[in-house]
Amino acid sequence: MKGLLRKELYTVWAYYKVFVVVVIAFICIGPCNRGSLFLMYYPMLFVGMIPMSLLAYDENSKWLAYSAALPCTRRQIVSAKYLLLLILVAAVTLLTVIAQSAYAALHIDAVRLSPSLLCTILALGLLAPSLVLPIEFKFGVEKGRLVYYAVMIATSVLAAVFGNSTESVNQTQILPLPVAAWTLPLAAGVLLGVSWLLSVHFYETREL
Repeated sequence: MKGLLRKELYTVWAYYKVFVVVVIAFICIGPCNRGSLFLMYYPMLFVGMIPMSLLAYDENSKWLAYSAALPCTRRQIVSAKYLLLLILVAAVTLLTVIAQSAYAALHIDAVRLSPSLLCTILALGLLAPSLVLPIEFKFGVEKGRLVYYAVMIATSVLAAVFGNSTESVNQTQILPLPVAAWTLPLAAGVLLGVSWLLSVHFYETREL
């Protein structure tokens, strides 16, 4: 499992070095944009796409067929993709909090990263991969591409809708969280767990 995760991280670095820099740039400038929150949503949306894109690289390079000869199970291969997703989401969350805190320390009128806003960002980051990964593990990347595009468009629209509203920016409460806020990442976490179970089942029964 450790080797599979290292392979995923190496692949991310090999194919997404430039995009990692772009994501970090968006994280840094996101708190500066008071007119729209989209720049704060974008990094999470982008990293959510990475496990799905890596699955396409694996399929096109015939690595999935080659992995059958390795001492690892299909469940572990699926789990590595989901674990990578959680690592990327956690990293973006941490960097977002650091960037916003640093900017707020220098500017009194800085955008406040309220708990509600942070919960929304987390939920959006987990939504698309939770819906698309089971389809790709069952039917392959090519057959799942239409679903991938549809989900990404829908997620981007949701991010734009949330991003055009400044209501969350002006919230200053820390605890207790509004019910609608903390239920978003909770629901996304449940959806991710169901997605993992489906992906494992689909991939274990799929002919390569």
